[in-house]
Amino acid sequence: MAEAPKFNLRNPAVKRIMQEIKEIRQDTSGDFLAEALETDIFEWHFVIRGPRDTEFEVRAADPCSCGDERASSPGRAPR
Repeated sequence: MAEAPKFNLRNPAVKRIMQEIKEIRQDTSGDFLAEALETDIFEWHFVIRGPRDTEFEVRAADPCSCGDERASSPGRAPR
């Protein structure tokens, strides 16, 4: 059985991401789904829902890497 990853909860980036995970899990709008990888909270997979009956209705994205500087700068989405 794999051991659960350990993160430094004193790290401001980790604290912020843990708060964002909590907030995202409470969102029930259905407009998006975002989840950090179990093994790396700095890497996320997400789906964004666009306007219905358009080619943008559902958009899946590749992983988004946040990096250690997450507490003070935005993440980087793949191109």
